[in-house]
Amino acid sequence: MSASEFLSPLDNVHGEYFDLLNEYFGGIYITGANKFLQARRITEMKLAAKIIIQSVDDLNEDICAFWDKNANTVISHLQHSVNFRANYCGTLSPLDGYDFVKRTALYVDSILIEDPLIMITQLKDLSEDNAYLSRMIEHVFNLIDMKELFFGLGDYPVLTIFPPFRTERNRQEIMNAVNASGLKYFETLMEAPFSDIGSFFEYMKNIKDLRALSEIIKHPQMLPKSESQSHPEFLQEVYERITGESKVYKDASVGETLALKVLGQLTAVGTESFNSAQLSAQMVFDSSIHWKMYKWGLTNDFKQPDIDNVIINSLQLDEFKWLGNVPMNKLLQMRREGELSSLRSLIGKNIYSSTHASADLEISAKQAMSNIEDALIDHSKELSLIDTELRKKYLVDSSMAVLGVVSGLVSGPLSPLSLVGLSSSLYGMYDLGKGIASMHKKKDKLASGVIGMLLQAKKGGGSIEL
Repeated sequence: MSASEFLSPLDNVHGEYFDLLNEYFGGIYITGANKFLQARRITEMKLAAKIIIQSVDDLNEDICAFWDKNANTVISHLQHSVNFRANYCGTLSPLDGYDFVKRTALYVDSILIEDPLIMITQLKDLSEDNAYLSRMIEHVFNLIDMKELFFGLGDYPVLTIFPPFRTERNRQEIMNAVNASGLKYFETLMEAPFSDIGSFFEYMKNIKDLRALSEIIKHPQMLPKSESQSHPEFLQEVYERITGESKVYKDASVGETLALKVLGQLTAVGTESFNSAQLSAQMVFDSSIHWKMYKWGLTNDFKQPDIDNVIINSLQLDEFKWLGNVPMNKLLQMRREGELSSLRSLIGKNIYSSTHASADLEISAKQAMSNIEDALIDHSKELSLIDTELRKKYLVDSSMAVLGVVSGLVSGPLSPLSLVGLSSSLYGMYDLGKGIASMHKKKDKLASGVIGMLLQAKKGGGSIEL
């Protein structure tokens, strides 16, 4: 299929978007460099950091003008597309990069990302300069690293950038829902009632001691933290990060920073829930912590995530880190050839959305892993059977055919009997060659197919290179 057959309206929009990124950041972007180390290195050079911040002063104006021009094209295209897609929800853009994309793209056709530049530039005046610049560099470099995934795959590129498209009414509805959900969350967390969001914040502002905050938390397992982190460590980390990175909340109390952290995460979940509903997309999180908050919100509304929602997010757990070994170029090739469609039903086999257990990522991940392991075992058995048949062909059929040829040649003059022996042996060798070639072809097809790709990745092979 020619490259022209893969062109879509999104290619032009993405091309203009990355031209804009290159205009502002092309001079400091280094291909292959670690985005986190680059962000830290640049922010530590105070004079250079100051110059870069000044040089990107017009970015917010330019990115808003870009979306004023292109928003309708992208949103209309997405709302009329019928592919199976997931809306990314997490830290503005998937900073795990290719690893996150590969885990997700093995199950969905396309991953949608709300433009992180809009949020970053709009928060500039509220953030400390170093925090603003570091966040900007990480996410811009992350997008440029994955630039190829936005192009060349027709109407359904692996990655698609879309603009914020919420109206003021939408934003107010989301905020009202977040405030109600947040109050319920803290009432459960602390086993204490609050009349409204205002009185709740006044209460939290007055909690200035870490120990006092720890003591009023009755259900620390609800906190949006990793299992390995203690809740006092988590509270301290939240306090230091918010007061250290924000100009507005430098003097916030430890209680207030926890409220801001939780309500911020609930706002992100609420916003992306709106986006996902409008764009007919599943929600995929780059962290089980974000999933935890999302699931809490669903449970509070007496809802359960559906089967695809659970499966996509279970693929982000540590059990599936090995999927990062899948070569991106191989994944893209199979995607173009339509060979990934069967993988979706394979992964989701025996995971039912009607059961309560299906909302548990670990349980679903275990079943998904079992499904993949069964497929890998069956695949290995099939390869083994072919190898066994090949050995038989080489050791038995070939020796008999050669013996027939030799006996035909040495039986004296070319008598009718010797001619029959010779010709039958030659035909036998011809058939043998055809049989062996056919089996090798079948073996190569298995080894280079979807399950063969997963088997190689599970063994630790492959690379992230395009």
